Amino acid sequence: MKVIITCLVCIITQNIFAQIPYTDFIQNDTAIQWAAEYDQILNITPKISRYGIRNIIHSKLLKGECIDNYTTNNDGAISTKFCLKDTSTIKEIINSNILPYNFRVNHEALEKKGYAWSEMPEFYNLNIQRNLFHIYNIKQLISYKNGKLSVQNTLISPIFLRKINDPNLKTTFSWYSLYATGFNNSNKKLSKIEKLKCVDLGNTEEKYDFHYSLFDTTVKAKIFTQLNPILSKHIYEDILAKKISAVDILENLIPSEKILEVDNPEIEINEYDKEGNIKGIIKARNEINLDSLYNFTINQHFYYDTTNNVLHSEINFMDVNKRFITTAGLDFGIGLLFRIYFVKPFLYKRRPQKRFLE
Repeated sequence: MKVIITCLVCIITQNIFAQIPYTDFIQNDTAIQWAAEYDQILNITPKISRYGIRNIIHSKLLKGECIDNYTTNNDGAISTKFCLKDTSTIKEIINSNILPYNFRVNHEALEKKGYAWSEMPEFYNLNIQRNLFHIYNIKQLISYKNGKLSVQNTLISPIFLRKINDPNLKTTFSWYSLYATGFNNSNKKLSKIEKLKCVDLGNTEEKYDFHYSLFDTTVKAKIFTQLNPILSKHIYEDILAKKISAVDILENLIPSEKILEVDNPEIEINEYDKEGNIKGIIKARNEINLDSLYNFTINQHFYYDTTNNVLHSEINFMDVNKRFITTAGLDFGIGLLFRIYFVKPFLYKRRPQKRFLE
């Protein structure tokens, strides 16, 4: 009898805490050239608030439904259940300050975009109704193969503003999250019929830092393909092989053999003989270190599967950025070098390109 009870407990425990290795597809797909995990904060505010991810999930919770809640570890994700009915009052949920998994929030960046001016009631229910922005921390698995950049939105965690009444703290609010849901173990491309069944959330554009370092623990991207960790090298090789094309700031096609000449004009330098005397002047270009091209801007279109709580995204284009420094040492900041479309440009409504990022 004891053995049977023990077995039942084990089965129940495994169902409640199911281990999900969400990175296995990277190991199994040998065509993937580069892959990384990235915790990105995205503003996916719909035109009508009730169509937002958090509001759809909130409606389910108020009906007494439970959602899958995930916590992550080195091996993948552990699935549990999140239910409002399990807590006596919503206020208790707020006061518990649950963080499903750790992530770094850039408070200054969010404040600069105006998110901090959104109303921030203490109660979860009012926060859902009045918070002006739909901000999510999304754990994205980004992979590159065969000239295509793909995103798998593994975990979605809505971020809310919460009032702080502690007079000892300088700030009057904090960002918090109650759950991480939307597990997606598939990075398949949606068909037109499947898209019609999803909520169309439109385009979002955000900066990504794919800097790779074995020793720097502050890097944002967790690179899985450590034998080939530099995305810009794969991009460069595929441009030369004409698998993908790049356009400049005026949307002009850049010849593949001239890709490293973009914003890299020839300069005149002195040529010396063996004795160190000037024998003439030659023209040359600065050598481009591809390792230094790790700042990207990715424009993606989101579709939300309300039935399965899965957020799909398709990448429209990616801007390859670099830091612009004059010969006098003046730093103009990070700006656009060239753009790569992953959909046919006419399918995306073009907008004027900006040289420098905000």
